[in-house]
Amino acid sequence: MIENAILNNPSLYFIGFYGHLIMLFAGRLINEPILFDAFLSTYDTLCFDRNMFSPNSIFGRIAKWVDHASCDRASRIILDTETHAHYFSETLGVPKDKIDILFVGCDEDIFHPTNSNVSKDNLVLFYGTLLKLHGIEIILQSADLLNKYGIKFRIIAPLKKLKLFSANKFKLQNVELIEPVALEILPFHISEATVCLGGHFGSSEKASRVIASKTFQCISMGKPTIVGENPANHELLTHGFDSWFCPMNDAYALAESIKYLIDNPNILKMLGENAFQTFRQKASSEVLSSKLAEIINKTIIEHFSSRQ
Repeated sequence: MIENAILNNPSLYFIGFYGHLIMLFAGRLINEPILFDAFLSTYDTLCFDRNMFSPNSIFGRIAKWVDHASCDRASRIILDTETHAHYFSETLGVPKDKIDILFVGCDEDIFHPTNSNVSKDNLVLFYGTLLKLHGIEIILQSADLLNKYGIKFRIIAPLKKLKLFSANKFKLQNVELIEPVALEILPFHISEATVCLGGHFGSSEKASRVIASKTFQCISMGKPTIVGENPANHELLTHGFDSWFCPMNDAYALAESIKYLIDNPNILKMLGENAFQTFRQKASSEVLSSKLAEIINKTIIEHFSSRQ
């Protein structure tokens, strides 16, 4: 990076995920403006989402310092939701006016509406890495509750890890378990689903601050999607119009939402059609690239204006 700065003299540096450690050095060595896509908080991830360290431990305090210092050395910061930006401002001390919001979006060359596969009857899809915020136990319990109604679940996740959640707790008679697949294979499974679970459904605070990547992927394919009732999801979606909101950390509410939608195919059709339109208007590559260009221009102008 230093050699590149000397030889090519770019107008701006864009530091992506996970760039916190790069920012600790780049922020002091580079004079050009730096746009930092923070994406997540190291402190929140290690101390709360994954419970690896106590917030007040030496490692917890170092993680919080890394977050603050990396953002402090950036010209501007990109985060995925306003709710997330509020956390960075209130908890990590990052000035709110230094943050720009850019939805995560998805690769539309991979995730787009298709007629190649017809949705299977009563099939609910979830895929993920089983982080705490995903709420996999909530999903498995809801599957158990819906078994008697002939509703099937397909869960694509690390099976060894999944068994730790399900052992001796759930019968899983109506659950098809599949090991993680390549990104390019996911659209096949999404297209077969009657309902997709976007999440997040877990109880962690982070689950309320971010929009799941799978939510963007599912709505970009025009699929009816259930999401967690939280402020972040409301920044993108509207309950009963382009998605279905469900209380988080509540298996009974999730099961009830799934059954209601499957019992009402007209609502499913409307949600899917409107979901695709919402994606196009708010999170498509065209929309996000235009917004990113504006952020880049603003970062460059602010940087050089401050040096005059």
